[in-house]
This record gives sequence, C-alpha cells and structure tokens, in this order.
Amino acid sequence: MQTNDLNKIVTLFLVGTLGTAILTLSAWDSLVAFHDAPNSSSIAPAQISPGIAVVVVFFLIPMSALLGAIIDSLANITVSRFVRKSRSSSNLAHAFCRGYSYKLVCQWKRKYVDAVEESEIYRPLIDTNDQDLDAVIATAAGHLFHSGKTEAINWTTRHHATFVLACDLAFLILATFLTMIYRITFYGAINIAGVSLGPSSLPWIALVGTVSVYSLCSLAVERYLYSFYFALRASCFDMYSTKPPSWNNNPDSREMKRPSQR
Repeated sequence: MQTNDLNKIVTLFLVGTLGTAILTLSAWDSLVAFHDAPNSSSIAPAQISPGIAVVVVFFLIPMSALLGAIIDSLANITVSRFVRKSRSSSNLAHAFCRGYSYKLVCQWKRKYVDAVEESEIYRPLIDTNDQDLDAVIATAAGHLFHSGKTEAINWTTRHHATFVLACDLAFLILATFLTMIYRITFYGAINIAGVSLGPSSLPWIALVGTVSVYSLCSLAVERYLYSFYFALRASCFDMYSTKPPSWNNNPDSREMKRPSQR
C-alpha cells in the first residue's frame, strides 16, 4: 500500500522539522557559548539583514526535508518492519490493544477469498487453497486501485499515511530518548535549552519515552490493519456489485446477501 504524494511530502516536512527542532534544542548551549565567546565572529541578531534571514529559511527547508527522508528511511527498516508483522501476528496486535482490528482483517480476508472463488475473472489471481494473507491483501489492494473508487482509495491511503507518520514519529522519539539516556548514563548530565537533566531524571525519561513510543506504535498498528481492512472490504463490495457471488452457504458471509435474500 502506498501513500499519495501530498501525504508523503507533509510527513517528510513534519518529521524533518521536528527532528531539526530537537537537534537545535540539544545543541542550544553550544550555540549560545559559541555566540558569546570573545573571539567569536558570529553576527548579532540585530545585524542580520532580511536577505540573510530569507536565505537561512530557504536553507532550512531542504535540510528539514532531507532529515525527514533520512528518518523515514530508518523508520521503514526498524519500526515499520516491526509494526507490519501485526498483519500476520495475533499476539502482536493484541499486545498493542488492536485485537479487534486484526479480527476484522481476518474476517474480511475470508469474505474476499470466498468472493474470488466465485468469480471467473479474479479466481486466477490468488491461490484459494493456500490463502496466504500477504498475497490476498496485495491482490485486494490492487483490486481497490483498479476499481477506481476515489472515496474508498482516499480513505485507505489516509489510514496508511497515518501509519507511516506514526512510525516515523515513534522512531524519532525512540532515538531521542535513547540518546538522552545514553548521555546521562555515561556523561552524568545533559543540558537541553538551558535545562539540566541528571541521573535522577532517568526514570521519568524512560517512562515518558516508553509511553510515547507505545502509543504511537499502537496507533500505527491500528491504522496499518485498518488500511487493509478497508481494501478487503471495498474489493468485496466491488465484486459483489459487479457480479454477486454465491455467499449463501458461507455462514461468515451472510451479511453480504442481497436485501431481497434476507
């Protein structure tokens, strides 16, 4: 499943800007010390012309996008890979309190396979005897985009975009708090924008970091599973509206019968 260009750009700039802000706060004391040094050649804020300010802003924009792309790439091979396992792991989905979302995906996977078995057009696309979840979901996602149903596609891609954003933020927060814990453990204390944090702050840092990362991962699991749930459901209804399959003998699909059959 892919996000559209606008969602991807917003995610990169949002995550990149937040990462730039975190780096700036971490190096705040160093920047102040450099500015106040007697032999420093730094320019005072009052001496900065509007032209220089515009150049700095235009320099920060691509740098934020670059940092956002780096964070997104690292999150994709770490947090995102871990979250994507929830589509085939009931235990992982329940660990993040998303068991109901996993149940919906499994239910509509069975309905989609039943619909494909009754369709002469779509039957060759998947092995109904194997019913591998990844293959079924990939086929359903392709079916959804092929159907051209704009509302269903937008609904699905928005959920998947939120999954990407939540994974990127989870990685950024995890990296930030691990760095803070490392620096406090081995260097005694850290200063963030003039605020000193010592060893006594470690339990609170660990607690806030754990809660934040867990909450974002839980959101990512939910939106990831729901994006495929919508793809499976929309594909089922597309096949049903085109050529109603015989779901009468399947107890899991009774709700899909025509109104006249109820």
